[in-house]
Amino acid sequence: MKIPSQPAAILCRLGALALLPLALAAGARAESPGARRTLVVASPLDQPPYATLDSEGQPSGHDVDLIRATARAAGMEVTFETAPTPERAADVVLGAWYRDGGQAGIAGYCEPHTVRDHAVFVREATLYQNLRDLAGRALVVPGDSNALPWLESHGYGPGLVRAPSTAEALRLFADGQGEALVCDRYEGLAVLKAGGFEGIRLLPDSVVPVEYGFALARPDAALAGALNAGLAVVRNTGQAEQIRARWLTHLDPLPKRTSFGAAYSFLLWIVVPGLLLVGATIVHTLGFRKRATLRIATLERELAEARQSLQDLAADHARKRYVINQLSTVSLVDQIAEASRH
Repeated sequence: MKIPSQPAAILCRLGALALLPLALAAGARAESPGARRTLVVASPLDQPPYATLDSEGQPSGHDVDLIRATARAAGMEVTFETAPTPERAADVVLGAWYRDGGQAGIAGYCEPHTVRDHAVFVREATLYQNLRDLAGRALVVPGDSNALPWLESHGYGPGLVRAPSTAEALRLFADGQGEALVCDRYEGLAVLKAGGFEGIRLLPDSVVPVEYGFALARPDAALAGALNAGLAVVRNTGQAEQIRARWLTHLDPLPKRTSFGAAYSFLLWIVVPGLLLVGATIVHTLGFRKRATLRIATLERELAEARQSLQDLAADHARKRYVINQLSTVSLVDQIAEASRH
C-alpha cells in the first residue's frame, strides 16, 4: 500500500484505523453463538450499473460490490434475495434513496454512501443546451424516477411521458417520443451503452441529486452501527473510490475523437487553404522585398549622380567670373582658361 503524501490523506487513513475496532467488534458479534453471520440483502438486481446480474448470473454492480466490501470490513458476509420470504427475511435493502419520511418496507437507514444525480439526454441533431431550453417540451421520464416530483414542481409536468423503466424510457425516446429524456445519469449511460443507441448526447445539466444508502428492513441499531463503521473503513482505504471507478465513472462520455473523415474535411477546407494563403503571402512579400531593394538601389544611384552633378556645377561656377568690357557687355570668363593663355 502506498504511503499517502498529503496530510489529509494521512488523517483519513488514521480515521479508518480508529474505526476498525468497531468493525472488528461487529465481526466478533457475528462469530458468537446465535449471532448474525450472513446478511440477507434484498435487491431487484435489474438496475445496471448499481445492481444487476453478470454473464454468469451472479449479483454484480456498484451497490453490490459496496455492500460486500462494507460487510467484509464489519466481519460479515452477504447473500442476495430478489424476493425475500418470511423464512429468509431481508436485513438490508439496496437501492433505497435516503429521506427522513421513510419508505414502505424500510425501518431505518445507514449513512448515505452515494449521491446520484439525474441527467438530461437529447438528440444530437437538436440545438438544446440546457434544461431551460426544454421548457414546455415533452420529456420522457421513468415512472419510478424520484426526479418526477421536482420536474412537476418546476413546470415540466404537463409534458412528461412516463415509462415503466429507464430502458423503456430510452427506447421510447430513441423511437422519437419527447424532446429529451431525464433519468438517473449512470443508469441512463449504462442502458445507452448496452443498447447501442446512437445520435443521443448528454447535456451538462445535473438535476435532482439524491442521496442513497443501505436501508434496514427492521430496526437494528447495532447492525446500522456496524455497517456505518464498515463503510467508513471502505471509504478511507480507497475501496469505495475504486468501486465507483469500476462501475460508474468509466461510463462518463469522453471528449469525442476526431474521425478520419472530419480530419480530412478540416485538412481540405481549413488547413490547405490556410497554407496556400500563407505561401502566397510569403511569395508576395519576398517579391515585394526584391522589387523594393532594386528600387532603393536605383534611387541611391540617381541620388549619387545628382549630387555629383551638383558638385561639378558648383566647381564649374567657382572657376568663372563676370567681366564687363568697354562696350558695357557682360560676359562670363573661365578664369583658369584665361590664365593659361597669358
